[in-house]
Order: sequence, then structure tokens, then C-alpha cells
Amino acid sequence: MMPFDKKSSIDWEKGESGFIKSIFLTCFRVLTSPNKSFANVNNDCNIFWPIVFAIIMIVAFSTIGMAWNYFYHNPFPPLTLEYILAHLLYLPGMIILSVVLQLLLASFCLILIGLKIKSLKPLIRVYSYAMSALVFCLIPSALIVPVMFVWYTIIIIYGIHNAFSITKFHSFAVLLFSVLIPPMVAMLVRTFI
Repeated sequence: MMPFDKKSSIDWEKGESGFIKSIFLTCFRVLTSPNKSFANVNNDCNIFWPIVFAIIMIVAFSTIGMAWNYFYHNPFPPLTLEYILAHLLYLPGMIILSVVLQLLLASFCLILIGLKIKSLKPLIRVYSYAMSALVFCLIPSALIVPVMFVWYTIIIIYGIHNAFSITKFHSFAVLLFSVLIPPMVAMLVRTFI
């Protein structure tokens, strides 16, 4: 087990509040004040806990999304093993792959704007905690997806701004580059496969 970081500004990394409470406190803090959440970004931070947080959020809210999708179809699709595995393995796998691609593209974009990156740990931390926006999946509505995307965008802009001490405009450019390209690649792959 990796040690907790008591000096962190993120509740999840402190390990003081318990499992469920620290997830909710982290989501609340990141969603309501992303600027403060990433104010004390340590370039030598332990990335184990942020990655665990991201995986928990992705799997949990993919499962909730599967449940909403299942119960709001009329008539119900058959609840087969294939359906369950597709939503519990394929969907989280694709989200994780998308986030890894976003990280790589964001680091490439940071290099393009002239930043010398010493470590990808702060970037991994920002993108991991941006998964807090997935809590909006608790609301069973297709209209919530744009809200979730806006919060995800805000979290990443503030996180990159604080982690690398660059302007919010440059943070937005990094985000735009890293977030728009993966869906375009996914659409191309889906078209040809």
C-alpha cells in the first residue's frame, strides 16, 4: 500500500476521512474550487492515489451509466453477460485509453508552447481528479453530459494553470488540443472498424 500525503490539498490523498467520505470530499472540493484544489501541486507527488481515484470514478460511474441506460430503454434490452461485460469492461477501458491519449497530447502541447516538463506527475494528477466531473452521471438525463464536459474542462484548465504556472489561455489551448483530438481519432477508428 502506498503512503498517504498529509500535506496534500486533496482529501483523497490525505487518507484521513475514510474511503467513501474522502471520495465525496474530493469530488466536492475539485468541482467547487478547482483553483484551490490544485494550488499546492507537488511535482514529486505520488501518483498512485490519483490514478486509483480516477479508476474508481470511471468504473463506478460507468456502472451507474449502464444502469440508467438499461432502465430508460423501452423495451428493456436483454440483460446478458455480453451487455454487462461491454459496459463494465469496454466502457471504462475506452475512457482510460482516452485519458491516457489526452495526457500524451497535453504533454506534447505543453512542449510545443515552450514548457520544459520535468515530470508528468502533476498532469496525471490533474487529469485523474478531473474525473470528479463524472458525479454528474448520477442525474439520469442526456442534458447533463454538456454540464459534465464543462466542469471537466474547467477543472483541467485550472489544474494545468496551477501545476505548470502558465496562463489560463495556454491551459485552454492545451486542453483544447488534448480533448478534441481523442474523440476525432475514436470516430475515425469506429468508422473503419
